[in-house]
Amino acid sequence: MLLTLTAATIYVGRKSAKMSVDTYLPTARRHITLALATISTACVVVVLGPYVVDESGLPALASLHAAVGITAVSFWIAQGVLGWFMWNDKEQVRKVHRYNGFFILGLALLQVPFGLLTAVDYLTYYGWP
Repeated sequence: MLLTLTAATIYVGRKSAKMSVDTYLPTARRHITLALATISTACVVVVLGPYVVDESGLPALASLHAAVGITAVSFWIAQGVLGWFMWNDKEQVRKVHRYNGFFILGLALLQVPFGLLTAVDYLTYYGWP
């Protein structure tokens, strides 16, 4: 879900970067809505994830999936702050915001195999339910 929201946010953001000022506002609203949904979902997952893992008997933040997830959420929050500061239209902030978005997409793509490896490791160690 986060992977889809991140990709959609990047797509709408790239689309809005090429628009004129007259047609920019509706697309900017979509971009902000997608970004808020992505960051909110990521924060909920980071808050609930360790609780669910701890309830299953595993150490809460010991997997590579958890470490990359916390890193990704930190960058998502930084991305939101950079997007907020971008309203002043500073070119340097715009470049960092753009490259940070692609970096976050890469982290989100890494989460899938790391999560699968964590699940396989859990099932190997504890057996199938």
